[in-house]
Amino acid sequence: VVLDQLPLTVNGKLDRAALPAPTTDTLRRYVPPRTDTEQQLCSVWQDVLGVERVGVEDDFFELGGNSISGLRVLSRLREVLGAELSPRVLFDERTITGLAAAVAAESARAGGDVRAVMSRGLRDTGPLSFAQQRLWFLQEFAPEGVEYNTGIALRLTGELRLDALNSALAALVARHESLRTTFHLVDGNATQTVNPAAPPPTTHIDLRDRPAAGRGAALDEVLRAEAATPFNLRTGPLSRIVLVQEDTNRHVLIWSMHHIITDGWSVGLLIRELAELYTAGLGGTDAKLATPSVRYLDYADWQRTRADSQAWTNQLHYWRAQLAGLEPLDLPTDRPRPAVRTTAGAVHTFDVPADVVHTLRTASTRHGVSLFMALTAVTQVLLSRHTGQDDVAVGTVTSGRGRPELQNLIGFLVNTLVLRSRIGRED
Repeated sequence: VVLDQLPLTVNGKLDRAALPAPTTDTLRRYVPPRTDTEQQLCSVWQDVLGVERVGVEDDFFELGGNSISGLRVLSRLREVLGAELSPRVLFDERTITGLAAAVAAESARAGGDVRAVMSRGLRDTGPLSFAQQRLWFLQEFAPEGVEYNTGIALRLTGELRLDALNSALAALVARHESLRTTFHLVDGNATQTVNPAAPPPTTHIDLRDRPAAGRGAALDEVLRAEAATPFNLRTGPLSRIVLVQEDTNRHVLIWSMHHIITDGWSVGLLIRELAELYTAGLGGTDAKLATPSVRYLDYADWQRTRADSQAWTNQLHYWRAQLAGLEPLDLPTDRPRPAVRTTAGAVHTFDVPADVVHTLRTASTRHGVSLFMALTAVTQVLLSRHTGQDDVAVGTVTSGRGRPELQNLIGFLVNTLVLRSRIGRED
């Protein structure tokens, strides 16, 4: 069976974790590492960026690096060198030489007062993480809402072994507690509970009796129905599967989940582990998958503990100061806003011409920023033009997996990052 992710998704989000890693050759003269630290840094860059060779004068972004891979590099550096570095470092020190100097300067304060706190626990109930609490509140406010339904659609091509697939799905639910977690109100506090492992509910739909020309439309109907079916956070399950058979050797696996138990990074992990478990099941062997070193409950406990620290208080004061005085954008609309907000919406996609992309990449490199940062600035300028406001803030998400023990953890870990800019106006 060949797994191929469809361009169809339940919530229209792009799974960045499933995209192929960028490959590019350095444009600089190769200079080999000269110290143990430089050698370790080169190895980390090679693994994360998927390049065969890294020299100490190579530029991180010219090698294909971006904000997401930068976070992975910093996470690996914590694991390999014990160095706690700010994400800004990779923009200021874009070569191995500069990064090695930054590691030497910052290594004395690596680890921090909360690093050793996150360890694997045994209890099956606990508080929500801050990210989960936001979604729990929104779902409690509108329990029939489906805005936070998410999921994937995979096309399975070839002979499908249902026994191996069912076994792989059950193993995933057993491995990752978030997939069998429900949420309750206990003494006025939101609490999450990990339930015993059980196979996810699966519905089988056979489209082979439909005319071939109409099976695509029928599949679209199934996807829309899944997207429109709410989850009950209290009773669960918060994960369900629909297996659609289009032809003898052609299936589509639709895996729907509530966003409170998963995120884009998690989806990439699920796809990779599903493939490994299914392949192992076909051969009658055990998949070589390491047990996650921590549970989601451990992460939530660790996060709550951090909230009581002085470092957390200092960060909170910092961000309150940074965002003080921020006004909502007064965006013009072409029709009156409804008295009650609806969930109606749409997604508009378009292609950016290749020459524009090349120009943007060149400008990004010249100014020492990532393509994402350049596009964010362009978006802010556009919003400023439409609103006439100079102080523009946009929100984006980060993976929330800055620590190595969180890299292979399924769950909702994303954080919101607010980017505020003051747009200068020139004739």
